[in-house]
Amino acid sequence: MVDSELYKLIVIAVVLMIVLVLFVLLIFSVSKRRILDEISKSQQKEIEFSKALLKNSIETLESERTRIARDLHDGVTSKLNVVNLNFNLLKAYDSPNAETAKLIESIHGSINESIDLTREISHNLISPSFTKFGIETALESLAVQVNQGNALSIELQLNHDWHLFSKMDQLHIYRIIQELINNSIKHAEASKIEVSSIQKENEVSFAYVDNGKGLENHEEFESGIGIKNIKARLRLLGAHAESLTDQPGFHYNFIIPKNV
Repeated sequence: MVDSELYKLIVIAVVLMIVLVLFVLLIFSVSKRRILDEISKSQQKEIEFSKALLKNSIETLESERTRIARDLHDGVTSKLNVVNLNFNLLKAYDSPNAETAKLIESIHGSINESIDLTREISHNLISPSFTKFGIETALESLAVQVNQGNALSIELQLNHDWHLFSKMDQLHIYRIIQELINNSIKHAEASKIEVSSIQKENEVSFAYVDNGKGLENHEEFESGIGIKNIKARLRLLGAHAESLTDQPGFHYNFIIPKNV
């Protein structure tokens, strides 16, 4: 009888210990889940804050670009045009000797070059075509401008609806393509650039290809200011990108979800 009672007590004690262990494990699991949820929420807040900060920085940059471009166009370019006009009037009154005439023509040429350079800088800062007519016209204008040099040709095959993207998102896409073109002009030694897009159910896929010498130093490319600016804009678009190094030339693909 005593052994039976002792056996029962042992069984009850073991059961209680098992229940206690399970209870402790349950509390630990719930606590761990809460901690992980708090960490996840904190990380999400940090990501949202970082994205908002990046968005504000780029919007401030674009605003400053617009201001500088306007100042260049309305201030510097206008003054240079006045100087150029007065210089032309001065030329009409004087009858200089050959050496002086050569110097005058040199100065006149420098003034015209300054006007063209100022206008080019102003247009690079903010495209008038983009502001007035939108991204499609701006990209076509950019392609025409590059194609005029005959050393490099750009072919655009953009087969998607631009209305899927907001005005600011379109500006991000324009800046990305503009930076990629600048990279090809400066470093690729390419003669042809192709920019294409495909609209899918939930995303729009862009492909940029040039027939240049490709990436000689991938790490140097990834650490450049240009690609960092591109990645910042891709991040705001919620996009992901890849540069293909196993093919001739330079290939850069980026995919943007439709719900940006």
